[in-house]
Amino acid sequence: MSFPRALALLIAMALVGTAAPARADDKTTCEVVEIEASASEKPSIDPDLKDLEKKLKKGPFSAYNKFVKSARVSKTMEVMVSQSFDTPKGEVDLIVREISKAKKKRTRLSLGIQLETESGKRYIDTKMTVDAGDFLLFARTVSDKQSIITAVGCR
Repeated sequence: MSFPRALALLIAMALVGTAAPARADDKTTCEVVEIEASASEKPSIDPDLKDLEKKLKKGPFSAYNKFVKSARVSKTMEVMVSQSFDTPKGEVDLIVREISKAKKKRTRLSLGIQLETESGKRYIDTKMTVDAGDFLLFARTVSDKQSIITAVGCR
């Protein structure tokens, strides 16, 4: 076998195992959960937050012991099409920038996230990557004993 053929075969074999980015027409379901977190004498976690309980019990969220869901909004999203999620305490603008599907690995999503308060003040503008089915959590302080936590995730 000649060197150019061997090199081409080696490159082709390497490409077979790599992640393929999603096509622009791929869709995913994304969810935004807004949580009111506070320090209370009676600890509790809203039953609707069962899938986030593990993350809420870890720092820095462990400073709080009462978590109440104020909103849970789910939407079907397309790659590179922005959508807004309105919640009682603010708004989330979300764009799925890329979906990477690799063999034998979890699908990963590259997201553009903007969070605003109920008065329209933007407090986060970031790009992050998350495994499908997992959540990214963001918090903003309301007072010494209360924060608003916004969880963003896609499947």
